Amino acid sequence: MISQCLSLLLWWSSISFTGVGFPELSQDLDLAVVSNLSCSEVHIGGVNGTFNSSLWLLETTTPSTANCTVNAEVLGSNFTILADALLPPSRVALQKSVDGACYSTEVAVGPCDVSVTLEKLELSEPNFLLDGVLSGYKDTVATQASKMICEKVPSYVASELMNRTLNPPAPHPTLLAGAAPLERLKLFRALASIARNAPPLFGVRFAVSSLDGTTLHVHMAFPGSPHLRLGFSPELERILGKLDVALRVMELASAADSLKQLLPMLKKGLVVLDVPHSFNASFEVVFHDLRCAEDGINCTVPRAGGIALQNIRSENLGEWDKVITNIAGPFVSSLLTKALDEYLQSDNTTGPRFLVPTLPEEAVNQLPPMPYAAVAVVVAVLLLVGTAVLSVWRHRRGEPVTTDDGLPLTLKRALLEDLFLMLLVVLTAIGFTWCLLTTIVSVVAGGEVHYMSFALLDTIWKTYDAGLRALAVLMFTFSAVYPYLKLVATVVCTLILQRPEMLLLRIINYLGKFALLDVYSFIALSMTLQIDGLIEVKYHSGFYVFVSTTLISIVVGNYATHFWRRGTSLYRCDKLLEQSAPYEAEPAHDEGGVCSLEGCKHNAWTRRRLVAAVASGIFVAACVLPAWILPSIGYKIHWVIPIFKEEVRRLSLFSLATLNWSFFVVCFLTVGLVPLVHTIMFPQWMLLASWCAIDVLLVACVAGFAQLESNVAPTARNKLSAFVSTTPYLYWPLILLLICTVWLWLLAAENTFQLSRRLRAWMARRKARHSS
Repeated sequence: MISQCLSLLLWWSSISFTGVGFPELSQDLDLAVVSNLSCSEVHIGGVNGTFNSSLWLLETTTPSTANCTVNAEVLGSNFTILADALLPPSRVALQKSVDGACYSTEVAVGPCDVSVTLEKLELSEPNFLLDGVLSGYKDTVATQASKMICEKVPSYVASELMNRTLNPPAPHPTLLAGAAPLERLKLFRALASIARNAPPLFGVRFAVSSLDGTTLHVHMAFPGSPHLRLGFSPELERILGKLDVALRVMELASAADSLKQLLPMLKKGLVVLDVPHSFNASFEVVFHDLRCAEDGINCTVPRAGGIALQNIRSENLGEWDKVITNIAGPFVSSLLTKALDEYLQSDNTTGPRFLVPTLPEEAVNQLPPMPYAAVAVVVAVLLLVGTAVLSVWRHRRGEPVTTDDGLPLTLKRALLEDLFLMLLVVLTAIGFTWCLLTTIVSVVAGGEVHYMSFALLDTIWKTYDAGLRALAVLMFTFSAVYPYLKLVATVVCTLILQRPEMLLLRIINYLGKFALLDVYSFIALSMTLQIDGLIEVKYHSGFYVFVSTTLISIVVGNYATHFWRRGTSLYRCDKLLEQSAPYEAEPAHDEGGVCSLEGCKHNAWTRRRLVAAVASGIFVAACVLPAWILPSIGYKIHWVIPIFKEEVRRLSLFSLATLNWSFFVVCFLTVGLVPLVHTIMFPQWMLLASWCAIDVLLVACVAGFAQLESNVAPTARNKLSAFVSTTPYLYWPLILLLICTVWLWLLAAENTFQLSRRLRAWMARRKARHSS
C-alpha cells in the first residue's frame, strides 16, 4: 500500500497556447446547441496550482483571454460563431480524500469563482440580423458559459477521479507497402542500444521498442521518491543557449528557433513535483509512411501527419494514472502533434516529404582506392629493381668498401642489405600513405552509427579545427611530413652517399619516435570520447596499419644507422662501441694470481660502470612506475544538458594502455621496458634510444589536454563539442616522467656529441693553461 501520494505545485506568471480544440464538447444553451469549440489563441494570466491528496486548487491571478470559434445549431441551422472572451481572476477548488493506493474515495466541489465576459460575439460570415441578435445575447451567453464552467468542469473532474477506468491505448497504424519497419533501421537499433545501456538519465531508466513496425514505444522507469523542481535560473539559460548552438550545428535551425520561443515562457514559471514512490510512464511516437535510404539513416515522412504522439500513460500513480492517461495525455498529445505538423511544414526545401533529422553518419573507408594499390605495386617494384641495379653497378665499379678483416664487401651481402633496407622503406611509405586514405578510428553511437570518422589527415584537421592548434601542428609535422622526409634522408645517406654514421641521419633516426604522437593522441581521444553504453571508439584496420607502420619506420632508422654495412669501413665508431662494453672479461693476473695494476684499474672501472648502470635503472624505474600505477591523467565530461552525473575520472598509464591491445604493446615497450633497458645498457644498444617515447607521451598529454580547457566554438567539423566538452587534469606522476625525459635526452646527447669527453678535454686544456 502507498502511504503518500503525488503532490504538485505550479506557478506561472502567464502562459499562451495556440490551436486548442475541444471537438467532443456539446452543450445546450436553451436557444442554441454549441459544439466543437476551437481556440486559435489562448492567453492565461498568472496561475497558481496546488494538487495533493486532500486539495486540488487552480486559480488565476490576472485576467486571461481567448479567441475561439464554436459551431452553433439554431432552429435547425448551423453557424460558426467567433468569440473573444475575457476571464477575470478566477478560482476553482476540489476537496478530496484518498485511500492507501492514492485513489479518491470522496470528492467535493469547493468554491468556484468564474465570471466570463464576452468582448466579441459574431458570425464568421457577417449577417446584419443575426449579428444584432448575438450582440444582445452576449451577456446571456457569458452567464451560461460561467455557469457551465463551474457546474460542468469541476463535476466532470470529480466524476473522473472517482471512476478508475483507464482508456485503452490508441491502436497503432499498420505498416504501409514500401515503408521501412523501425526495427530494421540502423538508427532505431542505435537508439535502442543507447537506451538499454546508458546510465539513468536524471535518475530515469529508459527502454525503447518497436510496435508493428510503425510506432516507437518509449518506456520510462522512475526511481523511488523522485523530486523535480523546474524553473528559470541563470544555469538553465546557459544550458538552453548551448543547446541552441548544438541544434544549429546539427542543421536544426527551426528547432533552435522554437527553443528560443520557449525561453520566455520558462522565465515566468515554476513547477515542483514530489512522488514518494517509484512509478512508470510511457509514450509513443508514430511514424506514418516512413521511407528510408539503404543506409537506414536518411529517412523521410509525409509533411502532413508524418509524425504523431500518442498514448501518454503512467503506472503506479493512483488517480493520477487516470488524469494522465484519460485527460492530460490526449490533450498534450494533440498539442505536440499539432506542433510537430507545423514544424514538418515549416521547411519545404526537401519537397513533399520531410527529412527526419538524425545523427549524420560519416563514411568508413577500410581499404584505399584500387588505383593507389596498383601505383604502389608498380613504384615498389621499380624502387627494388633500381636498388638492385645500383648495388650491382657500385660493386662492379669497385668502390673501396671493405670488412674489418680487410676483405672486399661481397655482392651477395650488398644486395641483401640494400634490398632489405629498400623493402622496409617501401613498406613504410605504403603504410603511411594507406593511413592517409583510409579510416583509422570512428566514433560509434549506440554500436551502429559512425558519428565521426578519422583518417590520418582528417584527424589532424579536426584537431586543428577543434582549437588544438599546437598539437595539430606537431601531429602534421611528425605523422604526415616527417616520416617521408625520414625515408628520403635514409635512402640518400645510405644507398646513395653511403654514410650511415652521418650526424643528420642519427638525429633523424632519434626523432623518428615522434611519429608515435598520433598513437598517443588516439589514447587521449579514446579516453575522452568513450562513454559506456552511449559512445565508443572503434579502431579499424587503418589504425593497426598505422601503428605497425610507425614501428617499422623506427626499425628502418635503427637498421640504417646500426646494422646496414655494419663491420665495414663505412663505420668509424665500432671500436668506440667495443671499448664501452659494460661487462668486460676477467682482468689480467700475473703468475702468482695477483691482479696487475692495469687489470685492477679496469676492474674498478667496470664496477663503477655497473653501479652507475644499476643506479640509472633504479632512477628510471622510480620515475616511470608511479605513472603506471597511480592516476596520471584525469578528465571530466560536461554535457550541454547535465543529463549524467559529472565525475572526475582518474586513470593511470596502465588503465590507458589497456583500452586497446596495441596501445598496451606500444606503451609497455616505449614508456616502460625499453627506457629501463636503454639506461642500464648505456652506451651499448643505442638503437633503443629511438624507442624511448616518454617525451612523445608527455607532448600528446600536455599539448592536447592543456588546450582542451579553452572554450571552443562548435563547428560542423567538430560536431561532438556541440554536446559535450572535456576538462582535463594532469597529476604529479607526469612530472616524474618529465624528469626521466630530461635524463634520456642527456644520454642521447652524450652518445651523439660526446659531451662528457668534450667537457673533460676542455677542463684538461684549462688546467694546462693555468699550470703553464
